[in-house]
Amino acid sequence: MASRIKCFIALMLLLLSSSLMASSPKAGYISAAGHDELLSMAELRGIDADGLDDEAVRALLMTYEGLAEGETVSEGEPDGEEYSMQILSSDTVKLLPNSCVMLNGGVSVSFSLADGRSEKILSAESMLVNPEVGMVSAYGSVRYEDKEKDSGLGEISADVVTYVYSSGDLIVSGGTTYSERTNNEDAKITFSTGASLLNYRAADGGIFFSEGSITTGTSSLSSIKADEIAILDGGDMFLSRAFLSIGRVPVMYLPFFFYPGSRLSLNPAFGFSSSRGLFVSATLELFGKYPSFSESGEESSFASLLRTGDGADLVSNGLYYDTPGEEQGALAKWAASSGSHMTLLLDAYADSGLHAGFDTLIKAGKFRFSTISGISLTPLEKTLYGEKFRYYSVNDLSLSLTDISLKASFPLYSDPGALSEYSGRLTSYSIDSFFGSEQKFPTGKSTVKDYEATLDASLSLPSALKPFFIDSARISTLQARAKYTYSSQEKKYIISDIILPRLTGSLSGTIFSLSGSEAESGEEAERKTPAFSDYFILSDPLLAPMYETKAGSKSQNRKYDIYLKYTLSEDLTNSYDWSVQKNTVENGEFTSKLTGKLTFAASLTDVIFLTQSISPDWSNTFREEGDGAGKNVFSARSDTTVKLPFLGLTYNFNTYVYRMESSFTNGKSESEETWYSFDRENVKAHSLSLSKTFKTPAGDFSPSLKYTLPPLTGSLTAGLSHKAGAFSLSFTEEWKEKDGEYRAESIKLSTGYLGKYYTHSLAADYDCTSFDPSDLLLPLSLTASVSVRSADKKYSLTEYVKYDYESGGKYHNFNALTTTLVTPYVGAVYSGTATDGKYAPDYAELTCSISTGKLYAWKNRIVTDFYAKGKLHYAFDNIYGTSLSIKLGLSFTIREFLALNFELVTNNNSFYRCYENDVFSFPLLWQELKNSFDFFGNGRYNTGFTMDSVSVELVHYMSDWDFYCKYSASIVSSRQGYEWVPTVSFYLKWKTIPDLKVDENYRKTSDGKWQTTTSVYGKK
Repeated sequence: MASRIKCFIALMLLLLSSSLMASSPKAGYISAAGHDELLSMAELRGIDADGLDDEAVRALLMTYEGLAEGETVSEGEPDGEEYSMQILSSDTVKLLPNSCVMLNGGVSVSFSLADGRSEKILSAESMLVNPEVGMVSAYGSVRYEDKEKDSGLGEISADVVTYVYSSGDLIVSGGTTYSERTNNEDAKITFSTGASLLNYRAADGGIFFSEGSITTGTSSLSSIKADEIAILDGGDMFLSRAFLSIGRVPVMYLPFFFYPGSRLSLNPAFGFSSSRGLFVSATLELFGKYPSFSESGEESSFASLLRTGDGADLVSNGLYYDTPGEEQGALAKWAASSGSHMTLLLDAYADSGLHAGFDTLIKAGKFRFSTISGISLTPLEKTLYGEKFRYYSVNDLSLSLTDISLKASFPLYSDPGALSEYSGRLTSYSIDSFFGSEQKFPTGKSTVKDYEATLDASLSLPSALKPFFIDSARISTLQARAKYTYSSQEKKYIISDIILPRLTGSLSGTIFSLSGSEAESGEEAERKTPAFSDYFILSDPLLAPMYETKAGSKSQNRKYDIYLKYTLSEDLTNSYDWSVQKNTVENGEFTSKLTGKLTFAASLTDVIFLTQSISPDWSNTFREEGDGAGKNVFSARSDTTVKLPFLGLTYNFNTYVYRMESSFTNGKSESEETWYSFDRENVKAHSLSLSKTFKTPAGDFSPSLKYTLPPLTGSLTAGLSHKAGAFSLSFTEEWKEKDGEYRAESIKLSTGYLGKYYTHSLAADYDCTSFDPSDLLLPLSLTASVSVRSADKKYSLTEYVKYDYESGGKYHNFNALTTTLVTPYVGAVYSGTATDGKYAPDYAELTCSISTGKLYAWKNRIVTDFYAKGKLHYAFDNIYGTSLSIKLGLSFTIREFLALNFELVTNNNSFYRCYENDVFSFPLLWQELKNSFDFFGNGRYNTGFTMDSVSVELVHYMSDWDFYCKYSASIVSSRQGYEWVPTVSFYLKWKTIPDLKVDENYRKTSDGKWQTTTSVYGKK
């Protein structure tokens, strides 16, 4: 009991003193430190204290910390952050005479800041805690963990660790750090570092190594070794005199290397491009966040490994991006809230010269202005356009207010290639060029052979200024435009045509309106994509309207409505051609089209609906050719519609009431006018129709009658439809006027059943014009379908028949007898014809899409996935019409050991080779198939199977490197025609940096020789 009380008192003293001392000022505990504490603090800060007395060491520490000697701070005003320490576990606790505490046996201690940030955990076999200095010395299986996600230090394993928890500094001897990162292929990588001496300085926010190395695990076959390594919080990395080694073999040497894990406001990029040569690029944000900066996707592997945290909310803070601070300038706040930015673009290319430009977006309320502009000095021998000084500027401006909208676009180019050459740029830091890679620039703008400068405006009459008779007054388009085309002879852009102006306006209003209404529920039709088994019913014009699905909606049911409305619109264009020789405009063309409509409507719910409209239309065209030529056309059209809903009766009459056309050329004019006349030339529609639906317990009956009235060619169509549940029946008969009397034209009958598991349809068409009393069935043709299907419509079996009674009634003719099977994986079609009882197959078609999905075995470590897609079209009556296409794929994986991936795509349009004496021979087919797999001999040249592509890849997974063996081949076009070009590749890929590969490629040329290429970098 006494020992437990003693341990409890020691713990209380430790916690109390550590809390007080951790918050005391640096000057205070440097002044009060003893000899051992002074030496420890000097060692922590890299100060050489050998042979110096305590006062000299204390003076050096004061100078290092920027404190005046003798400086004091009043109690209760701590200079640092307040730490709290908690002992999680310890077998024994011993209080030493110098206020230190010794912890032994399974010791685990946590440290946390008062601001609530993630805690640090230190565990070891033994620890010595000095609360006066705020320092812990741990030895024996030491482990340190930092839970902060943005910390440059994740986990440390070492023999001896000294931790100053008052400042967060660490000194590690013979230690290794571990942290889990994600590379640019989204694979988890254990990122470890080791050194003879490791120093973590919280104030500087980073880890500093002496004779350190970076690997991806304890069994790694590769590493980066350097005399000095620094990894800062946020992921920034500094290397001095570094080697990249595979095993013991150094592959690359870097005298000095810096990589920014944090995003930079000034993003440098450098490397080599085949079109631009060696280059150095910089993208500098002056304000705002440049949206073209690469955050992911093509990001380099180092960036993904070193990046910590989510950069979505970062803001520019000088050179670096940082979390938004409490105090931001007015410019930064405005740029962040509006999305505005301004970025400088600076580049130096060996082949494309020097380039400077800017990319700017300014948004303020409804105002928006964007521009990307640049100038360059290019060596004359490197440009295709003979211009040393090149420039481009793409400017867009818009202003959008309630009643006014303004848009302007005014680009400017020195030559067609200036924008495309310099707009595609790298905006993320990259190390690709270190490994012999050619940089792949993002896709820029296309070549500009011609462009347009435009000014567009739209105006609306403000609501406050609208009189009662104007609902809308708007100029939707007010445009001026100039088109520029590049002249290769004159090496400049020349105006080709001008439009000044183009105007489109509209005016609409209600002269008077009287109405009364009440809200009620209504229904509107909504069509859905049909399944294959529904196709024949819904494609029948008589049945489709009866199977529309209904969706409820709210509508207004007007009791009565009387109004007089008008609309007026104008479309005007004035264009010119530009004469280079005369340096002026010529060949002007003026076109104007004015249309209007005056509509009177009166309706009484379910009783009558009347609408009468007059539509004037005037167009004017004038061309400046010779003495000038022009044309004027004016017309006025009347449209009358009367509906009696309670009877289902509709009357429509549409006719021209006046037309005039005049033209003039070289001072001579001609004109022609036509007044209203009740004839076929002026009357465009004249009909009377009757359609009404009656709902009865036996179903819905819909009789209909439509009569085309004189002076048009008379016709009469009578119909009757019936629908009861899933069953429907529709009948129509049409008569047309000929030689003063009405004669039957056609009779149509359709019936259908659209059930859950069963559907059928039958459509009969009787052509009365082919009626022959001696053979009543001669005009008859039938189409029918029957389907059996599953409830979800994924499985169905359908039979389709098309029948004609032809050839003078000599025989029955089945033009189509088609059976179709539909499943999610396999589809089959078999079609033929039958004439006078003799059946002849036409074609058969088989489609397949099968995938086994992932099949697991041996504790889910073995995974197999197979898929096959194919389509066979077999023509019975045409040996040249048969074709087959196949795509096969197989993936076999033993996790963390081996993977085999196979894919094959082949086609065959030459099945005539499989016939012997006009009889299909299966042995010939198998021989054709066998020859198609002869990749290394000449068999593939003697087969109808065309191997579009094949790929076989074997991957052996190792601890930090993957070994790939790959064979791929495809058909490529060449001067000799199409060639089969195989490629064999062997390469190693480092998991830490997947972009970095050591590979060997063998490619077979058209003359049968194999070429080899070796590189240290490349994407396959």
